[in-house]
Amino acid sequence: MIAIIGLLIIFLAVFLTRKEKKETDYKQFFTMGVVFLIFGVGYEIINLILRGEAFEFNTLLLLGLIFTLAGLANKNKWGKE
Repeated sequence: MIAIIGLLIIFLAVFLTRKEKKETDYKQFFTMGVVFLIFGVGYEIINLILRGEAFEFNTLLLLGLIFTLAGLANKNKWGKE
């Protein structure tokens, strides 16, 4: 509980002291989502082999799906290389 409150205070301090608005890089969201999906699927395969459980709630899969969809939904904002 103390760690969660500490992280919340740090997050608020960083968020409130930021002066310049940076443009969101949705291409990085997509890349991060794909990486999370790969690691999430790998975790599921290892879980299936070692424990024999077909599916367990996997945060990496969920985050990967969310970030990938957010990146793809804003593909027109990716910018030029």
